[in-house]
Amino acid sequence: AAEAAPEGCVALEIGAGTGLLTQLLCKEDRIGHVVACEMEPALSKVATACVRAGGFEEERCTIVNARSDAISLPTPASLVVCELADHGLLGEGLLPTLREVLASGTASKDATIIPCGAYVEAALFEDASLAKRRGPDNYRRQRCRGGAACAPARLGNARRLTPYVRVLDLSFSSPPARGAHAGAKVDLQVQKRGRVDAVGYRWRMDLGFGEGVSNWEDADDFQDHWWQMAQPLDAPFDIGPGVPFSLKATHTDTDIVFDVFFDAGFVTSAAALCACGLHVGYSTGRLASLPSDHRALAASCLRGDDTAEVWDVGDGAICALACLRAGCDNAVAWCADARDALHASNVARRFE
Repeated sequence: AAEAAPEGCVALEIGAGTGLLTQLLCKEDRIGHVVACEMEPALSKVATACVRAGGFEEERCTIVNARSDAISLPTPASLVVCELADHGLLGEGLLPTLREVLASGTASKDATIIPCGAYVEAALFEDASLAKRRGPDNYRRQRCRGGAACAPARLGNARRLTPYVRVLDLSFSSPPARGAHAGAKVDLQVQKRGRVDAVGYRWRMDLGFGEGVSNWEDADDFQDHWWQMAQPLDAPFDIGPGVPFSLKATHTDTDIVFDVFFDAGFVTSAAALCACGLHVGYSTGRLASLPSDHRALAASCLRGDDTAEVWDVGDGAICALACLRAGCDNAVAWCADARDALHASNVARRFE
Protein backbone atom coordinates (compact mmCIF):
# COMPACT_ATOMS: atom_id res chain seq x y z
CA ALA A 1 0.00 0.00 0.00
CA ALA A 2 2.84 2.40 0.83
CA GLU A 3 4.36 1.73 -2.59
CA ALA A 4 1.25 3.19 -4.23
CA ALA A 5 1.52 6.42 -2.22
CA PRO A 6 3.65 9.40 -3.38
CA GLU A 7 7.21 9.66 -2.10
CA GLY A 8 7.35 11.68 1.13
CA CYS A 9 3.57 11.71 1.63
CA VAL A 10 1.59 12.06 4.83
CA ALA A 11 -0.12 8.90 6.07
CA LEU A 12 -3.19 9.18 8.33
CA GLU A 13 -4.19 6.30 10.58
CA ILE A 14 -7.69 6.46 12.06
CA GLY A 15 -8.08 4.33 15.17
CA ALA A 16 -4.48 3.78 16.25
CA GLY A 17 -5.33 1.45 19.12
CA THR A 18 -2.09 0.30 20.75
CA GLY A 19 0.05 1.60 17.90
CA LEU A 20 1.05 -1.67 16.24
CA LEU A 21 0.03 -0.66 12.74
CA THR A 22 1.35 2.84 13.42
CA GLN A 23 4.84 1.41 13.79
CA LEU A 24 4.50 -0.57 10.56
CA LEU A 25 3.62 2.64 8.73
CA CYS A 26 6.60 4.40 10.33
CA LYS A 27 8.91 1.74 8.90
CA GLU A 28 7.89 2.56 5.32
CA ASP A 29 10.57 4.79 3.81
CA ARG A 30 8.24 6.25 1.18
CA ILE A 31 6.04 7.78 3.85
CA GLY A 32 7.27 11.21 4.96
CA HIS A 33 5.24 11.49 8.17
CA VAL A 34 2.63 9.45 10.01
CA VAL A 35 -0.32 10.99 11.85
CA ALA A 36 -2.25 8.56 14.05
CA CYS A 37 -5.63 9.44 15.62
CA GLU A 38 -7.00 7.64 18.65
CA MET A 39 -10.06 9.09 20.40
CA GLU A 40 -9.77 7.01 23.58
CA PRO A 41 -7.36 8.78 25.98
CA ALA A 42 -6.05 5.59 27.59
CA LEU A 43 -5.35 3.91 24.26
CA SER A 44 -3.75 7.07 22.93
CA LYS A 45 -1.27 7.00 25.82
CA VAL A 46 -0.53 3.32 25.19
CA ALA A 47 0.00 3.95 21.47
CA THR A 48 2.36 6.85 22.20
CA ALA A 49 4.40 4.76 24.64
CA CYS A 50 4.62 1.82 22.22
CA VAL A 51 5.56 3.95 19.21
CA ARG A 52 8.22 5.85 21.13
CA ALA A 53 9.58 2.60 22.57
CA GLY A 54 9.80 1.35 18.99
CA GLY A 55 12.23 4.16 18.20
CA PHE A 56 9.90 6.54 16.35
CA GLU A 57 10.00 10.09 17.67
CA GLU A 58 7.70 13.07 17.13
CA GLU A 59 9.37 14.12 13.87
CA ARG A 60 8.51 10.72 12.41
CA CYS A 61 5.06 10.17 13.94
CA THR A 62 2.45 12.39 15.56
CA ILE A 63 -0.13 10.67 17.75
CA VAL A 64 -3.27 12.71 18.41
CA ASN A 65 -5.85 11.98 21.09
CA ALA A 66 -8.82 13.16 19.01
CA ARG A 67 -11.40 12.12 16.48
CA SER A 68 -10.33 12.37 12.86
CA ASP A 69 -12.94 15.06 12.22
CA ALA A 70 -11.37 17.25 14.91
CA ILE A 71 -7.94 17.59 13.32
CA SER A 72 -6.54 19.49 10.36
CA LEU A 73 -3.33 18.72 8.49
CA PRO A 74 -1.10 21.29 6.78
CA THR A 75 -0.61 18.75 3.98
CA PRO A 76 -3.54 16.46 3.09
CA ALA A 77 -2.88 12.78 3.68
CA SER A 78 -2.21 10.70 0.57
CA LEU A 79 -2.63 7.42 2.43
CA VAL A 80 -5.48 6.73 4.90
CA VAL A 81 -5.68 3.58 7.01
CA CYS A 82 -8.95 3.20 8.90
CA GLU A 83 -9.41 0.49 11.54
CA LEU A 84 -13.07 0.94 12.40
CA ALA A 85 -14.72 -2.34 11.37
CA ASP A 86 -16.90 -4.13 13.91
CA HIS A 87 -18.89 -7.40 13.76
CA GLY A 88 -21.46 -5.77 11.47
CA LEU A 89 -18.80 -3.91 9.40
CA LEU A 90 -20.34 -0.41 9.66
CA GLY A 91 -21.26 -0.03 13.33
CA GLU A 92 -18.19 1.95 14.39
CA GLY A 93 -18.73 4.68 11.81
CA LEU A 94 -16.41 3.62 8.99
CA LEU A 95 -18.49 5.28 6.25
CA PRO A 96 -19.13 8.71 7.84
CA THR A 97 -15.53 8.88 9.08
CA LEU A 98 -14.04 8.35 5.63
CA ARG A 99 -16.64 10.60 4.00
CA GLU A 100 -15.75 13.46 6.35
CA VAL A 101 -11.99 12.96 6.00
CA LEU A 102 -12.25 13.19 2.22
CA ALA A 103 -14.77 16.06 2.17
CA SER A 104 -12.85 18.19 4.68
CA GLY A 105 -9.54 17.99 2.84
CA THR A 106 -7.84 16.13 5.68
CA ALA A 107 -7.11 13.54 2.98
CA SER A 108 -6.58 14.31 -0.68
CA LYS A 109 -9.37 13.42 -3.09
CA ASP A 110 -7.18 10.78 -4.76
CA ALA A 111 -5.82 9.37 -1.50
CA THR A 112 -5.24 5.64 -1.20
CA ILE A 113 -7.82 4.32 1.29
CA ILE A 114 -7.25 1.09 3.23
CA PRO A 115 -9.59 -0.74 3.23
CA CYS A 116 -10.81 0.46 -0.16
CA GLY A 117 -14.10 -1.45 -0.11
CA ALA A 118 -16.05 -4.47 1.03
CA TYR A 119 -18.80 -6.81 -0.03
CA VAL A 120 -21.54 -8.47 2.02
CA GLU A 121 -22.98 -11.98 1.63
CA ALA A 122 -26.21 -13.24 3.20
CA ALA A 123 -28.08 -16.54 3.65
CA LEU A 124 -31.07 -18.01 5.52
CA PHE A 125 -30.44 -19.92 8.75
CA GLU A 126 -32.24 -22.29 11.10
CA ASP A 127 -31.35 -21.85 14.75
CA ALA A 128 -33.88 -21.35 17.54
CA SER A 129 -31.38 -19.31 19.55
CA LEU A 130 -31.36 -16.70 16.77
CA ALA A 131 -35.15 -16.43 16.80
CA LYS A 132 -35.15 -15.87 20.57
CA ARG A 133 -33.12 -12.69 20.21
CA ARG A 134 -36.35 -10.74 19.76
CA GLY A 135 -38.65 -10.05 22.67
CA PRO A 136 -39.04 -7.96 25.84
CA ASP A 137 -35.62 -8.89 27.24
CA ASN A 138 -33.93 -7.72 24.05
CA TYR A 139 -35.90 -4.47 24.23
CA ARG A 140 -34.88 -3.74 27.81
CA ARG A 141 -31.25 -4.60 27.09
CA GLN A 142 -30.74 -2.70 23.83
CA ARG A 143 -33.66 -0.23 23.68
CA CYS A 144 -35.80 -0.20 20.58
CA ARG A 145 -35.10 2.26 17.78
CA GLY A 146 -37.77 0.83 15.47
CA GLY A 147 -37.07 -1.15 12.34
CA ALA A 148 -35.20 -4.42 11.96
CA ALA A 149 -31.96 -5.00 13.82
CA CYS A 150 -29.02 -7.37 13.44
CA ALA A 151 -26.88 -8.69 16.27
CA PRO A 152 -23.55 -10.57 16.43
CA ALA A 153 -23.88 -14.36 16.14
CA ARG A 154 -21.66 -17.39 15.56
CA LEU A 155 -23.31 -18.64 12.37
CA GLY A 156 -20.93 -21.58 12.14
CA ASN A 157 -23.08 -23.17 14.84
CA ALA A 158 -26.35 -22.57 12.96
CA ARG A 159 -27.85 -24.67 10.13
CA ARG A 160 -27.57 -22.84 6.83
CA LEU A 161 -30.49 -23.52 4.45
CA THR A 162 -29.27 -21.58 1.41
CA PRO A 163 -25.91 -20.72 -0.15
CA TYR A 164 -24.47 -17.34 0.65
CA VAL A 165 -25.29 -14.76 -2.01
CA ARG A 166 -23.64 -11.40 -2.57
CA VAL A 167 -26.07 -8.65 -1.61
CA LEU A 168 -24.03 -5.45 -1.20
CA ASP A 169 -20.85 -3.87 -2.57
CA LEU A 170 -19.46 -0.91 -0.65
CA SER A 171 -16.79 1.59 -1.71
CA PHE A 172 -14.72 3.19 1.02
CA SER A 173 -12.62 5.18 -1.46
CA SER A 174 -15.82 6.95 -2.58
CA PRO A 175 -18.18 6.60 0.41
CA PRO A 176 -21.90 6.91 -0.42
CA ALA A 177 -23.89 9.91 0.74
CA ARG A 178 -25.59 9.80 4.11
CA GLY A 179 -28.91 7.95 4.15
CA ALA A 180 -30.30 4.53 3.30
CA HIS A 181 -28.97 2.71 0.23
CA ALA A 182 -30.64 -0.47 -1.04
CA GLY A 183 -28.91 -3.19 -3.01
CA ALA A 184 -30.54 -5.16 -5.79
CA LYS A 185 -33.02 -7.92 -4.96
CA VAL A 186 -31.09 -11.20 -5.14
CA ASP A 187 -32.63 -14.66 -5.59
CA LEU A 188 -31.84 -17.48 -3.15
CA GLN A 189 -31.70 -21.19 -3.96
CA VAL A 190 -33.05 -23.20 -1.04
CA GLN A 191 -30.91 -26.33 -0.57
CA LYS A 192 -32.32 -27.88 2.60
CA ARG A 193 -35.70 -28.36 4.17
CA GLY A 194 -36.06 -26.58 7.49
CA ARG A 195 -37.33 -23.61 9.47
CA VAL A 196 -36.07 -20.12 8.67
CA ASP A 197 -35.27 -18.29 11.90
CA ALA A 198 -32.98 -15.53 10.68
CA VAL A 199 -31.09 -13.88 7.86
CA GLY A 200 -27.37 -14.12 8.52
CA TYR A 201 -24.65 -12.09 6.87
CA ARG A 202 -20.89 -11.89 6.69
CA TRP A 203 -18.45 -9.52 4.98
CA ARG A 204 -15.04 -9.34 3.38
CA MET A 205 -12.96 -6.15 3.20
CA ASP A 206 -10.59 -5.40 0.32
CA LEU A 207 -7.29 -3.99 1.57
CA GLY A 208 -6.42 -2.91 -1.95
CA PHE A 209 -3.20 -4.80 -2.63
CA GLY A 210 -4.34 -8.33 -3.24
CA GLU A 211 -5.16 -8.97 0.40
CA GLY A 212 -8.36 -8.94 2.41
CA VAL A 213 -9.82 -9.64 5.83
CA SER A 214 -13.22 -11.04 6.72
CA ASN A 215 -15.53 -12.18 9.50
CA TRP A 216 -16.30 -15.47 7.73
CA GLU A 217 -16.96 -18.55 9.81
CA ASP A 218 -13.73 -20.21 8.57
CA ALA A 219 -11.54 -17.10 8.65
CA ASP A 220 -7.99 -17.33 9.99
CA ASP A 221 -7.61 -17.27 13.75
CA PHE A 222 -6.35 -13.69 13.84
CA GLN A 223 -9.73 -12.59 12.43
CA ASP A 224 -11.79 -14.69 14.86
CA HIS A 225 -12.62 -11.71 17.09
CA TRP A 226 -15.18 -10.69 14.46
CA TRP A 227 -18.47 -12.58 14.63
CA GLN A 228 -21.07 -12.85 11.90
CA MET A 229 -24.43 -11.03 12.11
CA ALA A 230 -28.04 -12.24 12.22
CA GLN A 231 -31.41 -10.52 11.75
CA PRO A 232 -34.16 -12.63 13.41
CA LEU A 233 -37.41 -12.91 11.47
CA ASP A 234 -40.65 -11.76 13.06
CA ALA A 235 -42.09 -15.29 12.79
CA PRO A 236 -40.11 -18.41 11.72
CA PHE A 237 -41.49 -20.35 8.75
CA ASP A 238 -40.78 -23.65 6.99
CA ILE A 239 -39.15 -23.95 3.57
CA GLY A 240 -37.81 -26.69 1.31
CA PRO A 241 -35.74 -27.11 -1.87
CA GLY A 242 -37.16 -25.33 -4.88
CA VAL A 243 -39.02 -22.68 -2.89
CA PRO A 244 -38.34 -19.25 -4.49
CA PHE A 245 -36.90 -16.63 -2.16
CA SER A 246 -35.26 -13.27 -2.61
CA LEU A 247 -33.28 -10.95 -0.35
CA LYS A 248 -32.70 -7.23 -0.54
CA ALA A 249 -30.13 -5.60 1.72
CA THR A 250 -30.25 -1.97 2.77
CA HIS A 251 -27.44 -0.14 4.54
CA THR A 252 -27.18 3.18 6.36
CA ASP A 253 -24.04 4.72 7.83
CA THR A 254 -24.09 2.23 10.70
CA ASP A 255 -26.46 -0.68 9.97
CA ILE A 256 -27.29 -3.39 7.44
CA VAL A 257 -30.81 -4.88 7.40
CA PHE A 258 -32.77 -7.14 5.08
CA ASP A 259 -36.13 -7.49 3.37
CA VAL A 260 -37.09 -11.10 2.62
CA PHE A 261 -39.41 -11.86 -0.32
CA PHE A 262 -41.30 -15.08 -1.00
CA ASP A 263 -43.44 -15.68 -4.10
CA ALA A 264 -43.31 -11.96 -5.02
CA GLY A 265 -44.56 -10.90 -1.57
CA PHE A 266 -43.01 -9.85 1.74
CA VAL A 267 -42.10 -12.51 4.26
CA THR A 268 -40.66 -9.81 6.44
CA SER A 269 -39.92 -6.17 5.90
CA ALA A 270 -36.98 -4.38 7.44
CA ALA A 271 -39.20 -1.34 7.94
CA ALA A 272 -41.97 -3.27 9.69
CA LEU A 273 -39.96 -5.01 12.38
CA CYS A 274 -38.31 -3.86 15.55
CA ALA A 275 -35.69 -5.33 17.83
CA CYS A 276 -38.05 -5.71 20.77
CA GLY A 277 -40.95 -7.52 19.12
CA LEU A 278 -43.50 -5.50 21.11
CA HIS A 279 -43.44 -2.26 19.19
CA VAL A 280 -46.08 -1.37 16.60
CA GLY A 281 -46.45 2.08 15.19
CA TYR A 282 -47.42 4.36 12.33
CA SER A 283 -49.86 1.93 10.63
CA THR A 284 -52.17 -0.91 11.47
CA GLY A 285 -50.24 -3.04 8.99
CA ARG A 286 -47.37 -3.35 11.44
CA LEU A 287 -49.52 -5.42 13.74
CA ALA A 288 -49.12 -8.32 11.31
CA SER A 289 -45.33 -8.20 11.72
CA LEU A 290 -45.45 -9.21 15.39
CA PRO A 291 -44.72 -12.76 16.56
CA SER A 292 -47.98 -14.65 17.02
CA ASP A 293 -48.04 -14.48 20.84
CA HIS A 294 -47.39 -10.74 20.89
CA ARG A 295 -49.84 -10.18 18.04
CA ALA A 296 -52.62 -11.95 19.94
CA LEU A 297 -51.89 -9.91 23.06
CA ALA A 298 -51.89 -6.65 21.13
CA ALA A 299 -55.06 -7.52 19.22
CA SER A 300 -56.93 -8.42 22.39
CA CYS A 301 -55.92 -5.15 24.02
CA LEU A 302 -56.79 -3.01 21.03
CA ARG A 303 -59.91 -4.85 19.82
CA GLY A 304 -63.01 -2.72 19.58
CA ASP A 305 -61.51 0.33 17.92
CA ASP A 306 -61.17 -0.39 14.21
CA THR A 307 -61.27 3.32 13.41
CA ALA A 308 -57.78 4.00 14.74
CA GLU A 309 -55.26 5.09 12.15
CA VAL A 310 -52.39 4.03 14.40
CA TRP A 311 -52.04 1.16 16.84
CA ASP A 312 -49.04 1.46 19.12
CA VAL A 313 -47.95 -1.40 21.37
CA GLY A 314 -45.42 -0.80 24.14
CA ASP A 315 -42.67 1.80 24.48
CA GLY A 316 -44.80 4.34 26.35
CA ALA A 317 -47.04 5.13 23.34
CA ILE A 318 -44.30 7.20 21.72
CA CYS A 319 -45.39 6.25 18.19
CA ALA A 320 -49.05 7.01 18.84
CA LEU A 321 -48.22 10.37 20.43
CA ALA A 322 -45.86 11.30 17.61
CA CYS A 323 -48.56 10.51 15.05
CA LEU A 324 -51.11 12.60 16.92
CA ARG A 325 -48.65 15.46 16.95
CA ALA A 326 -48.17 15.05 13.20
CA GLY A 327 -51.89 15.34 12.55
CA CYS A 328 -53.26 11.82 12.96
CA ASP A 329 -56.97 11.96 13.91
CA ASN A 330 -57.15 8.81 16.04
CA ALA A 331 -54.50 6.62 17.68
CA VAL A 332 -54.73 3.78 20.17
CA ALA A 333 -51.88 2.68 22.44
CA TRP A 334 -51.44 -0.24 24.80
CA CYS A 335 -48.97 0.26 27.65
CA ALA A 336 -47.91 -2.61 29.89
CA ASP A 337 -46.83 -0.20 32.62
CA ALA A 338 -49.48 1.89 34.43
CA ARG A 339 -47.08 4.82 34.78
CA ASP A 340 -46.43 4.80 31.02
CA ALA A 341 -50.18 4.77 30.39
CA LEU A 342 -50.79 7.69 32.76
CA HIS A 343 -47.98 9.71 31.25
CA ALA A 344 -49.19 9.00 27.70
CA SER A 345 -52.76 10.02 28.53
CA ASN A 346 -51.57 13.28 30.11
CA VAL A 347 -49.47 14.13 27.06
CA ALA A 348 -52.30 13.19 24.70
CA ARG A 349 -54.66 15.66 26.41
CA ARG A 350 -52.32 18.47 25.41
CA PHE A 351 -52.99 17.67 21.76
CA GLU A 352 -56.76 18.09 22.19
